[in-house]
Amino acid sequence: MRALEVIGEAAKRVPAEFRDAYPDIPWRKMAGMRDVLAHQYEGVNPQLLYRTATKDIDDVITALPAIILAARNWGR
Repeated sequence: MRALEVIGEAAKRVPAEFRDAYPDIPWRKMAGMRDVLAHQYEGVNPQLLYRTATKDIDDVITALPAIILAARNWGR
């Protein structure tokens, strides 16, 4: 759970212009899950958490190489 919380916090810090360049990444959902994990622990849906950690995160992992490359060149 902590890893998903960290990912959500990082998603909040990504500039809006950069997030807009990758609309297939669920930036708001990642940030929202972070908020639930950090502040409403009793409201965590175990099935949703499991699905996110085992299936949904795959799309983000697949997109990461392109996102990292773009981030390195951002603002140049």
